Amino acid sequence: MMQFIPIVVIPQLFFSGLIPLDSMADWVQVLGKFLPLSYSGHALTQVMLWGKGWSSIDADLGVLLIFLLTLNILNVFGLRRYRKV
Repeated sequence: MMQFIPIVVIPQLFFSGLIPLDSMADWVQVLGKFLPLSYSGHALTQVMLWGKGWSSIDADLGVLLIFLLTLNILNVFGLRRYRKV
């Protein structure tokens, strides 16, 4: 599991809003749309910097909910053989 930290976690830090995606190459902007931290970073920026409410972050929260459900379903099916029942 530790080998995947540089592959999964570190790229997501760059897409979390530390560096604006608008200033990056087109392929990087497309890649950023497939990582959940970009949506959470956008939602946090809207609330903390601009003082916006729930209505401005509902799309980001919806996408994060889809990520959550998808990854949980993949976990249930992918790790079924390792569970002791």
